[in-house]
Amino acid sequence: MPIDTHSSVLSAGALEAFLDDTEEALDEQFQSELAPALIQDNVRDALQRHPYRADTLASVRRLARLWRHAGEPDAALQVLDGDGQAVLAAVPDDEREVTQLALALTRVEVLGDSPERALPAAEAAYALLHGMAHGAQSQEAWDYLGSLAGRAGLFELERRCAAGRHDYQRAQAARAPYRAYDKAHTALWRAHSYAREGAATQAQAAAAAAIKAFHDAEPGQDLDVNDWLYLGDSMVTLLPESVAAIVERVQAMAAETMPLPHRREIAVRAARLQARALHRQGALAEALETARGGRYVLGCDENDAFSALVLDWLLEAGQQSKAAALAFECVFNERPVSSDHACRVALAQLADDGSRSGTGASSPYWPLLLAWASTVEATAWVVGDEDPAAFFKAHLQVARAGGVALPAIDAVEGLYLIDSAHDYAAALPLLESAVRDPALTSTVVSNIWLCRMQLHGVERALQMPFVDTACAGWSYNAGVTLEYGTRDALAPGSAWPEDAVQALATRYYERGLAQFERFFETGQGMYRDGGVHPYSMLCNNLAIDYVRHKSDYRGALALHRKGIEASPFAEHYEGVMRCLLRLEDETGFLDAADQLWQYAARYGYSRHSPAGYIIDVAKCLHRHERGQEIPVWLERLETWWDSLDEEERAEHAGRYWDTLSVTLYCMGYTQETAALARLDAVLPALCAAGEPMATRMAANSLSRAGQHERALALYRQALAQLDQVEQPDPWHVEQRTQALSGMADCEQAMRASRPWWRFWK
Repeated sequence: MPIDTHSSVLSAGALEAFLDDTEEALDEQFQSELAPALIQDNVRDALQRHPYRADTLASVRRLARLWRHAGEPDAALQVLDGDGQAVLAAVPDDEREVTQLALALTRVEVLGDSPERALPAAEAAYALLHGMAHGAQSQEAWDYLGSLAGRAGLFELERRCAAGRHDYQRAQAARAPYRAYDKAHTALWRAHSYAREGAATQAQAAAAAAIKAFHDAEPGQDLDVNDWLYLGDSMVTLLPESVAAIVERVQAMAAETMPLPHRREIAVRAARLQARALHRQGALAEALETARGGRYVLGCDENDAFSALVLDWLLEAGQQSKAAALAFECVFNERPVSSDHACRVALAQLADDGSRSGTGASSPYWPLLLAWASTVEATAWVVGDEDPAAFFKAHLQVARAGGVALPAIDAVEGLYLIDSAHDYAAALPLLESAVRDPALTSTVVSNIWLCRMQLHGVERALQMPFVDTACAGWSYNAGVTLEYGTRDALAPGSAWPEDAVQALATRYYERGLAQFERFFETGQGMYRDGGVHPYSMLCNNLAIDYVRHKSDYRGALALHRKGIEASPFAEHYEGVMRCLLRLEDETGFLDAADQLWQYAARYGYSRHSPAGYIIDVAKCLHRHERGQEIPVWLERLETWWDSLDEEERAEHAGRYWDTLSVTLYCMGYTQETAALARLDAVLPALCAAGEPMATRMAANSLSRAGQHERALALYRQALAQLDQVEQPDPWHVEQRTQALSGMADCEQAMRASRPWWRFWK
């Protein structure tokens, strides 16, 4: 392992930069799925260019790991024994133990490919960790050492780590509500360890102990539906016959505690779990039947791996035609994991039946899905070294040569004509033919409207027959595309009848709403009917339309409340608040405003502008004789303002000063001294802001307090600010009227306060 000793030693910041670059390059190579030997060579070449001196614990561990990736564990040990020991010697006494443990864990990691060498290192690390006081241990350290032991095949040590972690957890008072969970999790860790070791009897006994820990949980233990599903997931491989009872328990818990959309989501997850357990038990037909209830996309899904699993089961059952149709569905809708898997299956199928040689495909879906895959970036790898256009046409021809008039063939060709040649005239009849199959109405519907608008103009296109969508997610997407995307695809300057287009988008939103809610109620639908968060987003979009185009605040309010129950986000809370204000439900408005503030404070809200509603909060609190609450909102206003940067303040300044001035005015009715003190403190900045309403309301506060001369000066300043407006609108006219009225009241009060003998003054 020669290192270029003529190069300068990399240390400190230079070493950190080298480590950053080398780790980034390593990640890219992993993602590119390069051969492991080639990755090793590349890392080794990079490391051999310099000598190094790692002077921090982090750099020692990072450098040692890179040597491990280079296939040079001895070089990694040299880093730990040299620079690592130097770092250990330099740390303060109170950091020595944790530093020593970190180095010991890294030693196990770099030796993990050799169980014989890893064992003494792992035992030493275990002794260090086990010998530490519970206050110095951590759950992460036990998890890390246990996972390293398991990967190295040191199963007995792995199980000792599980016990050590459990001992640590039991010493933590804060984990009292999780005793049953911790006990079960420890048993599951042991069960999986035994299973990997090949000790089936012990694995099943440990799995049964995990189930018992959940069943025997005392009242007050924190165990929810997700915990039971987690337990069931492990039981699929460990004790599949137990899954049915777990599913029954899960569904009962969901029925007791969850709103309908979430109950349906749990039912889908439970169906997947039960189907996997049935397959594990050899009940293939029952697994496929049960799997139908699990093939709906959920918000918790990272990908569509379950469809890939079902595809394999269909092939296992000899149901080739259903397998081909499912594979096409996954690829056509570009679903992560399942689309890639379907492409690999299709290539294997075509290689087996020789269809590319002209003998015909067993199902036209196999070549058709490869044709479509060639047009999608994530699956374009199917083309290999062929010309993409030639690959597409050849596979499309094979699909058509099968003699089956699949609507999917028209869909693929029509969409290809749009994307590759913008040939809307040729594409439109193909797409209109394709939608006779409801399963194709995902992107096809939006493209039909685009073709119609390109060929006939928007106004005439909107008079053409409505094109239905088969499931909720597709209906929602059709509405969003019409509302926000289609116009950009038309020629600049094309006529765009906003209200008519919006009415069509709203029709799709309402269609999607009904489809979502039908699925939540019945469990019957299509793949994109199950998304709880898309349902909530649709509720928000439709509520906005109801307010903006129909002034239907009650309808919008109901939609926002549905969205909050299903999957809350800040826009729903703001929507509820503004609907209640327009409906003149001021008590409800005040409660909703507080809920919005609390939600935004807890979860964040990038478009949160408290100045836009605190002004109304202050007025309502005053009208409802709740003025003692106004200082709370004043503090919230200032907290928000203080959090803004200079650019954000410039954006919100006008509304902020108006709201501050009105809030102080309302506060002055019950807490005049405090309100005036705050007003005096901000008055120079308020006046300099040049906002006539803010200036006028400040004048009102001073006038009410009897400071008439100061108030008059501010009224005059407000009028001067209004004089600067080149094109006053009705709001400016109203502000001028109010300022003049306030000035007149102020002058009258000043005259009334003079002695009678100075009436001529």
